[in-house]
Amino acid sequence: QWDGWPDGDFSHLFSLEEAEACDNLRVHWACEPLGGSGAGSPEAEIWHDGKITRRKCQGVIECTSRACNILIRPQTRAAGIRKQLEVSCSCGGTLAHIPCHVVSVLHTFKHGIVQANPTAGPLKLLVGRPGIDGPGKSVAEITPVLYNSERIRYERRKILKGSGLGRNNGVNFSRQFAKFQEEHPGFIREAQFGKIGIIVMQTPFMAASLVKATIGDEAINGIVSDAAHGVWKVKNDLLVVSSTFEPEALKCWVPGLMSWTNGGTAEHYRIHFYHLFRGIGEECAERNLEVSDDLFANVLDFSTAERNGFILAFVDFWHEHAPNERTIDELLDAAPKLLKGCAQHFRDQINRVKKISAIVDP
Repeated sequence: QWDGWPDGDFSHLFSLEEAEACDNLRVHWACEPLGGSGAGSPEAEIWHDGKITRRKCQGVIECTSRACNILIRPQTRAAGIRKQLEVSCSCGGTLAHIPCHVVSVLHTFKHGIVQANPTAGPLKLLVGRPGIDGPGKSVAEITPVLYNSERIRYERRKILKGSGLGRNNGVNFSRQFAKFQEEHPGFIREAQFGKIGIIVMQTPFMAASLVKATIGDEAINGIVSDAAHGVWKVKNDLLVVSSTFEPEALKCWVPGLMSWTNGGTAEHYRIHFYHLFRGIGEECAERNLEVSDDLFANVLDFSTAERNGFILAFVDFWHEHAPNERTIDELLDAAPKLLKGCAQHFRDQINRVKKISAIVDP
């Protein structure tokens, strides 16, 4: 039975009639509304596709004097709480805010409302969720295996993913991605998912920075392309960035094109570099400039896949842009001449070899 004082970690399905009888699960705790997600619908057939609303408990305000037992309901906003703390307690003591941080989630769907608290992290689950009478039960009471916080993290992620509450829920992602594309037209140059997964991103400023009006005297001309590991949650996913020096306003290196990829094959790089070249071509057309090979000059690491992807993309671009000017063999011969190896990657490779002297004789 709903009494307006939810406590601990739980979930429950209420029928629409039950929810209405409880004033739509009104709570007596001071809560800050956090809004919800625009992806769900109150007419959904299943609860995890329903409309989501969230509220964060603001805890209590108490007097710091041990002789005083006064508890004060905090305001729902941080500014209001700060004003409350500026006033002394009626006993003359100092007031202190005891935060709660618990976030409750309501899923409203066609057949009812689900009240859930899925936000407790591994440590809270191990110690016990905070409640009125102190910490609640620890998940370690289920099995000693759950004394390991990493195991708790794994099990929690698996449950959230299966329930549709996880951040990586595929349905939510597809909706959010479609909404993002609609709100930012032109930013996503290409998006494909499958064996070769890639999202290519570029703004007009990024494209403009790739075509310079002048050539500098320092080593700041051309483009530097590299793939960063460890940016995304999935181990093998990469952030591929082609950067260039912006000499006018920012006077620093800026990304000219960025891509998320689900791997580092030649085909991944081929798509990335194709859009790099095409973006340069479009910018040149807008400025009435001639497109030439030297605009595509790149500094790469010593990845064979990246090098091959660059060459294939170079052939693709020119075969589309000027199909009768050069043969494929001529393009295959011209592309490698635009590439230079990165000195930093070269040093890293040498240092790596030096450290395996048991295999490679120093």
